[in-house]
Amino acid sequence: MIDDIDWAKAVQNIIVDNRSDFILAPHFDIIFREKSEELKQQLSSALGAGVYEPQLPIQMSVPKQGILSRPGSILLPQDRLLYQGLVEDILPQLEAQMDRGRTFSHVPSGEDQRLFAPSFDAWNAFQQRVEQICGERPFILQCDVANFFETLPQHPLINALEGSGCRAESVRLLEKTLTSFKQSVSQGIIQGVFPSDVLGNFYLTDIDGLCALKGLPSARYVDDIYIGFETELEVKIFLNTLIEKLRKVGLNLNPTKTKIVESRTLLFEQKEIDTLFDTARAEIADAKDLVEQGGYGFQGDWINSDELEVAMNDGLDDELIAVRALLDYQAETPDLQEKIDRFCLPYLRSVGDEYGIERAFSGLAERPHLTRHYFSYLNHFAKKHVEVRERIERLIRANGFHLDYQRMYYLAGVMSCETVENSTVQHALNWLQDGRIGDPTRAIAAIFVAKFGRVQDKRSVREMYDNTSPYIKAAILYSGQFFVGADKSAMKKAWRGHSEINSLIASSI
Repeated sequence: MIDDIDWAKAVQNIIVDNRSDFILAPHFDIIFREKSEELKQQLSSALGAGVYEPQLPIQMSVPKQGILSRPGSILLPQDRLLYQGLVEDILPQLEAQMDRGRTFSHVPSGEDQRLFAPSFDAWNAFQQRVEQICGERPFILQCDVANFFETLPQHPLINALEGSGCRAESVRLLEKTLTSFKQSVSQGIIQGVFPSDVLGNFYLTDIDGLCALKGLPSARYVDDIYIGFETELEVKIFLNTLIEKLRKVGLNLNPTKTKIVESRTLLFEQKEIDTLFDTARAEIADAKDLVEQGGYGFQGDWINSDELEVAMNDGLDDELIAVRALLDYQAETPDLQEKIDRFCLPYLRSVGDEYGIERAFSGLAERPHLTRHYFSYLNHFAKKHVEVRERIERLIRANGFHLDYQRMYYLAGVMSCETVENSTVQHALNWLQDGRIGDPTRAIAAIFVAKFGRVQDKRSVREMYDNTSPYIKAAILYSGQFFVGADKSAMKKAWRGHSEINSLIASSI
């Protein structure tokens, strides 16, 4: 099985995937970019010797729409490579179970460079199918599963994988890793990585089958579901059936997002905005691949900022007038406002258009769950315009955060700059030294201080090494690239033998 898996392709897909990770971990990203062959050898040796043991994920609370949060996770490099390889190994069997006339998320790509077809195309196909259903049936059931990834039961998932003809060895090892990631609790899978997206998408194929059995038109994007009916009574009868079916496998519908809507109402609400969306889509057709492949995110962003700058300069030359018009639309609901921001800002960034700067700053306050998204836009302009950088720094020092997730991405928002204020460096150093703050944020703070700090600040980072977790230790070693001469050499020599991750990072920097 180890020999059969295409590990090189798995690595390339991880590099794409980690651009949208919940947790920023450049010290892990550099391993996949620079030392993937050595990482594969480490994993293969451990598996071959029978000593491989999956480790707990790195987790932090990530804001959801509203006031609640959800767990966001990343895996240690060996675990992530194995998880990716295993799921890619069984992907053909999973795809054979998909009804692509009903489910539109995570469509496998025919290209070697990417695992999935562009999400731009997949989401558009989903939206078009929803509109078709509205034209076919007068009533729509709109619903999604509550806390889907957190509550997805592992045993039924494994049984479904076995029943789909997946290789037994891959399924058994996958079961072990899933259980280990959740501390032997057989409920939930980690959220925010491609393999989990694939497994979650596959697990709900029973809903597609139920709709097909009942002769009901449906469209699904992971757990976002639309089903068409002739009468409201039919909707209610089917809804009871759906609730019971989900309950038997440990899932429940989200009560706030489950509703019966008249098709004409749904279409009327969308008509005006759809015209703007269609015009914008036509305008940015040539920029689609630039955004998809250019890395709208952080992991490859400030680390490889020169490469990204070239990619953007080779993009569209004209202003995106239709995208600007869509951004100016006065949305009546928060969901629609979010949809507009998610759509527009990547394309404005792709051509270096500053039109969305004020929108992004206001979004940081109004929609904290899109913090990463807004800074993916703002960090490009922070390194070009002093006023944008200073504005972000003032927000950092104001410390008006309720989650470490925000602290982490606010620092990342100015990480690509040439310099920052010393007062901001001291603020980040306080975060690094504060044990109440989570490891993912403290790790970024360590890199931040090492990059921008004075000699004594760098020394403080180095002295923190012995009093931190292995995750932060790896980040401090990674920050050695911002030290000079003997200090860098001493850090690499002293710490590279402390773990397999450290050895890869030391040789990478």
